[in-house]
Amino acid sequence: MAALTTKATAAARSAGLPATLFMITHRPSDGDHASIVTPVDAFETLDRSRAEFRRVLAGVTHEHWELATPCQEWDVRELVNHVLGGNVRYTMLLRGAGPAEVAATRSWDHIGADALASFDLSATEVVGAFGEQDALERTVHHPAGDRSGLDLLWLRIAEWTVHAWDLARAIGGDERLDPDLVDSLLARLDKHGTGLESGGYFTPALDAPSDAPPQTRLLLAVGRRP
Repeated sequence: MAALTTKATAAARSAGLPATLFMITHRPSDGDHASIVTPVDAFETLDRSRAEFRRVLAGVTHEHWELATPCQEWDVRELVNHVLGGNVRYTMLLRGAGPAEVAATRSWDHIGADALASFDLSATEVVGAFGEQDALERTVHHPAGDRSGLDLLWLRIAEWTVHAWDLARAIGGDERLDPDLVDSLLARLDKHGTGLESGGYFTPALDAPSDAPPQTRLLLAVGRRP
């Protein structure tokens, strides 16, 4: 995998955070499903997931707002507002906000006049929060239970990635996700799960055929029907 130079990665390294945070399985270039183990920088994966959600969001127009999404309780506007609000809430969690303060943001309009600009602003803020000193080692009080800042980082990756697909499916956009991003997130979920299987945060996993491609396996793991 080619290295990506991002502000988040630089911030993490300057703060003394571990650059390589876990090992993932990569597909060889010849298309064989045999695997090799390669170190991956979690901040690179975070950056890939942010880019993927932004790519799809850039294609959303006001005509799309009321379309249904794979998240049955949300239309397109509500889904986008959820993702942008999640950026805000994760920043607050990383900086020690209490449950009531965080919960209050769920009723806010996070989209404003320009959804893409609002996403960029809130995403930059949350990536910066993850890059702060000791952020990944902190205990954060997520509504689903206490977890580390590193766990929270992978939840943000999952949210940006899965909801990018949800949004693409809703608006008839390109549903193909970054293959390296899919591999990284799938490896994490295979090892740790989402940590949000209870409480309705993610739809229960669906069975995947043994020969399913990685993106299909990922989507089925979070209850989507590709």
